[in-house]
Amino acid sequence: MDRHVYWHLEVNINPGKFETLKALMHEMVTRVQQHEPGTLQYAWSINKDRTECHLNERYADSDAALAHMKNFQEHFSERFMACVTPTRFLVYGHVTDRLRSAWPPGAVQIFEPLGGF
Repeated sequence: MDRHVYWHLEVNINPGKFETLKALMHEMVTRVQQHEPGTLQYAWSINKDRTECHLNERYADSDAALAHMKNFQEHFSERFMACVTPTRFLVYGHVTDRLRSAWPPGAVQIFEPLGGF
């Protein structure tokens, strides 16, 4: 099995913040593409009424996920959190103890590989 780490984050878009979030998303996507070679997937999806957004992200390994988290914290966290309210954060794959400890207790649900391909 690979060493990938991937997650699914669901957020509600705060009232009046869709356009701000959309502009921020473009900035975030560009920075991730340019500065995070370990990012394998970085996909945003939105519901029809633009009130809920899902982010699906995949990283080569826990180190790449940590690099993304550092980049996010340094450049985007404050502005992103002003636009959204997280409702669900699911993490999958080979999560190292170092990555696991990067989140506050209870902030994410972590699922470890059981089988498949």
